Amino acid sequence: MSFRILIADDEELERKALAHILGGLSDLGVELVEASNGRQAVAAASRGGIDLAFLDIRMPGMDGLAAARILRDGNPGIHIVFVTAFDKFDYAREALRLGVDEYLVKPASADEVLSMARRVLDRVERERVGPGTSSDGALSLLEEELRADLGRDAGRDDEIQERLAAFLRLRG
Repeated sequence: MSFRILIADDEELERKALAHILGGLSDLGVELVEASNGRQAVAAASRGGIDLAFLDIRMPGMDGLAAARILRDGNPGIHIVFVTAFDKFDYAREALRLGVDEYLVKPASADEVLSMARRVLDRVERERVGPGTSSDGALSLLEEELRADLGRDAGRDDEIQERLAAFLRLRG
């Protein structure tokens, strides 16, 4: 099975480093597509076939959050990983609202990036094969409940952070 991965980061060195690391997934038949900003990412994804997008949150012009919204509208099945040097709770909250698969804080080790990418591509493969297991269904239900809470800003930020952390631990 082959996969197409989009890497969008305005910093060329960061983008090339991530591409080099993800090149380690050659055993999965991965094709990498690069973009230097959100607009290019949206254009690349509009040509179709993107399974997974690594998006830097802060890019000039169209940031990763805006690009993710557009990517999700155009392809609800796309998987998204936000990449950022900023470990802010507001970003994590918005990422969850957008249904992002993972949240990676720079700098990340090559092992961490590869492990995360393999996890997400495993989800892509399971979705291609067919419906998930019952544990996938339970986790999906928990995710939807957490999204609803975040959408209503239910509770205090520290309570939401605790629930978010618990969800992410369960999700692996």
